[in-house]
Amino acid sequence: MATRKGASSRNKTKSNTNEEQTVDVKRRRTLKKETHIEYDSLEKYGYHFKNGKLVTIETDEPFEFNFHSDNDENQKRYESIGKLIDESIFKLLESECHLKRVTVPVDPKKEERTSFIFVSDDLATADYLMVIIHGTGVVRAGQWSRKLIINEGLEIGTQMPYIQRARTAGYAVIVTNTNLNSFESPRFLRRPAFRPIR
Repeated sequence: MATRKGASSRNKTKSNTNEEQTVDVKRRRTLKKETHIEYDSLEKYGYHFKNGKLVTIETDEPFEFNFHSDNDENQKRYESIGKLIDESIFKLLESECHLKRVTVPVDPKKEERTSFIFVSDDLATADYLMVIIHGTGVVRAGQWSRKLIINEGLEIGTQMPYIQRARTAGYAVIVTNTNLNSFESPRFLRRPAFRPIR
């Protein structure tokens, strides 16, 4: 009788252990699903810009903030996508607005952190100059509002329409980057050394 009771107790303990392991595996799977993973491109998040709008690659749906059930993870995802949008806008300033990325200060000391601005190639020769300064916060060069870029598109959220109109009217352009004054690029965004204007 004692032997049966001992065996029953061992079986019960084993059963409890198996149940705990199963619950632990499920918990880890849920945690993995609910934990934000930082990617190095918008495409890996499933998004791209199409006709000036940020949409999903597969279905052309607009950006969805509530991807995870946890708001903190959603916020982390939003901020990571926002940083990738920054770099996308920088590239558009170069490719669509034909501006050059220039390091500031132009003569940085060794180990001195730098930032950058964007300028047109006729900066020294044009009769008129437009200097564009964005607001405070997380916005970077070329942006009016990250939220507007994500929800409304490039036409509303970026400075590109103003830059293009200024260029058409014969203005040289400087696009400032005042919220990024100690630039140290992540590895996946790092580019070759900039050549300063002398």
